[in-house]
Amino acid sequence: SQGKIVSGVSDETQGLDWSDKKVVIVGMGAFAVENARTALEAGARHVTVVCRRHGTVCPKIIDYLNFTTPYDAAFKHDRKSNIRNMTYWKKLYELSGATQPECWMGKIKHEGHTISVSDIWFIGHFLKKIETVTGNVTGMSENGIFLNGGRRIEADIVVNCIGFERNAPAAAELSGYPEMYSHNYIDKDFMYLADAYIDGDAFNSLFGSSVLEMVKFYVDAFILFFGTPEYDRLKDIEGIKKIPIGERKWSHYIEGALALIRNHPGLHATARERVSQRTNNFLQSHDLETYIAENKREWIDTHAMISGKPMEEKDCLPYVFEKLLPGIASGSPKPTGSSLKLEPDAGRIDRRLPDSAGLIRNPLPFQELKNSELKAENVKR
Repeated sequence: SQGKIVSGVSDETQGLDWSDKKVVIVGMGAFAVENARTALEAGARHVTVVCRRHGTVCPKIIDYLNFTTPYDAAFKHDRKSNIRNMTYWKKLYELSGATQPECWMGKIKHEGHTISVSDIWFIGHFLKKIETVTGNVTGMSENGIFLNGGRRIEADIVVNCIGFERNAPAAAELSGYPEMYSHNYIDKDFMYLADAYIDGDAFNSLFGSSVLEMVKFYVDAFILFFGTPEYDRLKDIEGIKKIPIGERKWSHYIEGALALIRNHPGLHATARERVSQRTNNFLQSHDLETYIAENKREWIDTHAMISGKPMEEKDCLPYVFEKLLPGIASGSPKPTGSSLKLEPDAGRIDRRLPDSAGLIRNPLPFQELKNSELKAENVKR
């Protein structure tokens, strides 16, 4: 029978029967990774992702660490923490069989790409339920696709996850302003807070990986300066530049925020409070030890769900992140208390965090990682 072709960036997959189906997903952005997860959770027999280049996928715990690790005075994370976490992340790629992004280790992601968050991506590769193939679709049959080079891939369902376009040209047309400032102001009491190009520094900021955190900060600034003469001064401060709306990037969000923070004590205090409260909220829900325990439980359960049978831990993709807990990496007994602690008075966290915590903000060249004592081959299975 003839297979189905659906859009993966709309609601066309709603109600789709994935059970025991061979699925081909075209593209490897966030929508593609999410559709791969949906297909596997719903019982797909196998998923093949066809892409031009491999996007970056991080396990859930890396995203968690991004939001729970304290920042220094410059809103940066500790470099040693970054090296260690990059090591475990890289080792997970190697153990699972998933293909690393072509830009590693020099860049954390390709230009224009986001970073997808998914544990099932790695588990699925380990269980041989998912694979990625680089190439272009050159043709289709009633039950498969053809790639350049002549390879044919069988498919019951083809999910198209390409074709996303930014709306920046529409913003210029609607507003009547072809240019704006890097702190998101278009004009006095007039901001534009969406649709920036995701460049290389998109995840290297006090906003973490959250668009919402960026919006919160700029809404705070908008309210603070609304109806005041401050706008004329703000557009001329060091670090703020005028840019075409269509060329606005995530690095502009970051640069603009840091310029405002440097030049306005009130916004500096607001940013510090926002980050502290966000960290506190995460840790009130799950401290590091609790998060790792729950994430590992879900990790093993996911193997059983995808494979359709119970699986023992020894047969699963190794959960290497337990080594992030103090004492575990050195072989000493597991701690009994939380290793990430809240201060009772101010919603801030204890700065005595294990130095294993922290997202990879500025990925190191592979040679530096290779030469460190934390290189991947030292992370045992």
